[in-house]
Amino acid sequence: MTTDRPGSAPHGPAPGPHSPAGDPPQAGRGFLRRVDPLVKLGVSLVAMAVAYLAGDPAVPAFLLLAAVAVHLAGTLPHPGRALPALAAAGLLLCWFTVLFALLASADVGAGTPIALSWGPLHLHAGALRYGALVAARIGAIAALSLLAGAGTTPEGLRTALVCRARVPYRFAHAALAGLQFVPVFRAEADHIRAAHRMRGADGGRGPLAAARRAARMLVPLLAGGIRHAERVSLAMDARGFGAHPRRTERRLPRRTLADPAYCLGALAVLATATTTGHALLSPVLPGVP
Repeated sequence: MTTDRPGSAPHGPAPGPHSPAGDPPQAGRGFLRRVDPLVKLGVSLVAMAVAYLAGDPAVPAFLLLAAVAVHLAGTLPHPGRALPALAAAGLLLCWFTVLFALLASADVGAGTPIALSWGPLHLHAGALRYGALVAARIGAIAALSLLAGAGTTPEGLRTALVCRARVPYRFAHAALAGLQFVPVFRAEADHIRAAHRMRGADGGRGPLAAARRAARMLVPLLAGGIRHAERVSLAMDARGFGAHPRRTERRLPRRTLADPAYCLGALAVLATATTTGHALLSPVLPGVP
């Protein structure tokens, strides 16, 4: 017979039917956190291939808009953060369109009417269509890359890789440990920056002062990273990590209806983009008849 000591932590809830310790922690809000990480990754890779191989700028542009809409609806970000990011991304894509139109060869715009004229600068419709195609591809691939990791925690991705994709747990845990170095370095950099300000070694303002501050932080950050790596390696050795070919997972991923629903929705979006995307977006895309 065993009893808990006074003041000890109470036992957690009983394990669910799908997992010995319940579901893994999820990130953020919205429905994307319930979709399996590998499903989101696979769908995004297929959509990226379609956006890259499409010769019509309307197809990657439609996929870009769909990815942004799904990301916003599936994660429910704060409007104060989402709106400035969307505005900056839109301006950047417009700049890419003009830039790649200017960099296009003369053969691309030959035989097409002038679509944009500004003083001695003339952009033909063919060159502008080429710039819109490249910019839409870049935007679609970037948006789909963000969508692949939306609502996914590093722990959830590691569990899905080990349990679903049968990736060796040694590689998955090593990748997770590497991802966890990022917040450690960020916190270490904040501490070093605060210590420099406390000692009056802030260095002033401007790009040169920022470069000097970054150079002063390199050695302390390197030392902190080495110390953290040593602690992680000692902890893994103490727990016998890698001693056995298989490892029991504390949490197992659950299969929900969100996975097939996400795949069916992605197929519908891809079919719409390749069939009616040109008719829907050609009036607003530059250089697209």
